[in-house]
Amino acid sequence: MGTVLIFQTYLVGSSNAVTPEDDDAPLTDVVFEYDAANDRYTLKTTSLIFNDNPDELSLLDYYNSCVLSNETSGIRDAQKSSAAKVTYYDLSGQRVSSPAKGFVIRKTENTDGSVTTSKLLVK
Repeated sequence: MGTVLIFQTYLVGSSNAVTPEDDDAPLTDVVFEYDAANDRYTLKTTSLIFNDNPDELSLLDYYNSCVLSNETSGIRDAQKSSAAKVTYYDLSGQRVSSPAKGFVIRKTENTDGSVTTSKLLVK
């Protein structure tokens, strides 16, 4: 699927209901079933797993039920927001003028007033 932070990410399934305590759930392909009457896909594999290993369980995130549909209720007037101000901090919380090699925290203040933060690894 790509890289999340520093982890190569794989989409896999399991025939078991996965929990964070699992360390050896069997991995399978992910299987969805299409319901044409409701225009949606329902997960048939017991668990949908975002994993950092394609062959053995190494959880990044998981779902034990999942439905994909074109349902858009709740999405209203989505607006694209742009960054108004970006600041960087080191891991001790001290503000830095620009990202340096290693981990930094990026704080983005958007034009709509929302604020997002993310951890970055600068190589």
